[in-house]
Amino acid sequence: MGVPMGEQLDPTQRQDMLELVGRNRDVFLEEPGHTARDSIVTEPGKKVKQRPYRIPEARREAVRMECHQWLLALQHQAALMSL
Repeated sequence: MGVPMGEQLDPTQRQDMLELVGRNRDVFLEEPGHTARDSIVTEPGKKVKQRPYRIPEARREAVRMECHQWLLALQHQAALMSL
């Protein structure tokens, strides 16, 4: 399994990473991308509409931080793919 890794890892860290991936092979994909497919069965001819809803004020910061983490993860994945 080819695992893209940053150049900043020393040989020990690189070996540790390879062992970690090897032990958990079932949760890593060979190629990055979508990991699952899903479908939603709806009634034929019936349009599905759902109005957007507001996030409660108390949760907005947590949602903002989670979105930020997702964006960072996507940027990191894109950087690894370009190596």
